[in-house]
Amino acid sequence: MNSCGTISERSVANRPFGRLLALSFLFIAIFAGSAYAKAAVLNVTSPDADATYKAGAVINITVTFNESVGVLSGTPTLTLNTGTIKRNATYSSGSVSNTLTFTYTVVAGDNSSDLDYLNTTALQPVGSIGNFDTGSANLTLVEPGAEGSLSFNKAIVIDTISPTISAVNT
Repeated sequence: MNSCGTISERSVANRPFGRLLALSFLFIAIFAGSAYAKAAVLNVTSPDADATYKAGAVINITVTFNESVGVLSGTPTLTLNTGTIKRNATYSSGSVSNTLTFTYTVVAGDNSSDLDYLNTTALQPVGSIGNFDTGSANLTLVEPGAEGSLSFNKAIVIDTISPTISAVNT
């Protein structure tokens, strides 16, 4: 957040408490800046290999913030674009760090040529994620497919389609 303004000596010189007021505005401007900005998401990725995953596989997904956050209440989820039925990866660890880990178990019927979260609001706190200095974190994710998204960082394919027999030769 950038805010600019000018407080000149002339503008406050002839007013009672003018200098004190000017210093108060300066104090507010300094402490309303980045030092007290909310924690925000920087990156979404996975420590798991770029590969094709079948039903029953467990995939870990990490969400990295610009500063340490905690899960203050509830169990956060990350909604994934897994085909017709959207699935949630559930928070599993990382409170009081800059990286939260979510776990997704592939279910029959899930399919994705390049796994990603559903949209920019896919990270749902179901409670609260943040820290005690700045309160609730900004949970907005970058657009799926954009730099910093899961599909940009990894090539995770979900394939639960069973092979079919098209012909039998005797």
